[in-house]
Amino acid sequence: MAYYEKSLKIPVAERLIEGCYLTVAELCALKSVGKTTVYLDIKQGLLPIEKMSGRMVRIAGPIARDYRPRVGIVKAA
Repeated sequence: MAYYEKSLKIPVAERLIEGCYLTVAELCALKSVGKTTVYLDIKQGLLPIEKMSGRMVRIAGPIARDYRPRVGIVKAA
């Protein structure tokens, strides 16, 4: 996969092997899912995250590698 982090220019695949963190956008590109799906999984507690400054979150590499997006339609509460 040719998706690179803007500042370091390290391929996502290499960062997954090393156990580095990924952003939500990188996880979406890796798993071919939308941000809405990822944020719903975070809200439901299915995807553990590390909160950074402000609204920025990051996901650990091993967790991102093993992440499987939930399938199905969520009913509005």
